[in-house]
Amino acid sequence: MKSLIFLLSSFLLISISDHTGKWNYKIAGPDGNTYTGAIVIELDGGDYKGKIQSDLGATKLQDLEIDGDDISFNIDFSGYALEYVGTFEGDELNATISIEGMEIPFKATRDTDE
Repeated sequence: MKSLIFLLSSFLLISISDHTGKWNYKIAGPDGNTYTGAIVIELDGGDYKGKIQSDLGATKLQDLEIDGDDISFNIDFSGYALEYVGTFEGDELNATISIEGMEIPFKATRDTDE
């Protein structure tokens, strides 16, 4: 019985996905320019924390929640509240950014060069 419990708990630990690291993104702006940057996610004492960074600087991810492969967070950008909701799929993060009633697709890929 102890062997079965050990085996099951080992399987659960292996199946928990690690979403920490750097996730690079490109996004087309409404002005026609393409903007690049990264989301950096860390695990600190069992809690996730992170930031989104670009050429304009870095902003802390607010209300960051990761549940299995689902992620959500908010940022404040130039006075606008942006809500990100998405799903990790392997080394890809597919999300939607909601801002003032608009939805913008967002995609990032894990930086495997770290």
